[in-house]
Amino acid sequence: MANVDSLTFDLTDCSLRQQSSSHRGWMSSAGVAHMLRFHSGPPEWRFDLTDPRAAIEFYQQQCADNGGVMLGMERTSVAGAEALRGLFKYRAPIPDSLAMYYVGILWLLFGECNFQLNIEATETGTTGISRGSGNGNSRRLLAHC
Repeated sequence: MANVDSLTFDLTDCSLRQQSSSHRGWMSSAGVAHMLRFHSGPPEWRFDLTDPRAAIEFYQQQCADNGGVMLGMERTSVAGAEALRGLFKYRAPIPDSLAMYYVGILWLLFGECNFQLNIEATETGTTGISRGSGNGNSRRLLAHC
């Protein structure tokens, strides 16, 4: 029977920070968060992946409701499994900061379960949080997705 440990991926330079029976959270030394969520059964979406426009409309509205924007969304496959991937942008949850927070999400769908993998990073550098010379977390995030 599938569980949160059934899906593995490269976590080089990451340390486990959160753990439960249905989710895991890791943080890299560069400050990029990796979150894995496991759900038994199909996703609780109001759309079918055969209708990508419905997925886009659903997540555009969800982002707007949370003060963000969807930068991209597409249907894809990963190792033969049906999947959906999206990239989202929000204000960083840091008081008095102009930095942006980027979230890349990959939903992997299987008959009996689904996984959601988030890769999340706060923008750094001159337009984001000042940490010395900046370390390019948003560029690393885009490379992960």
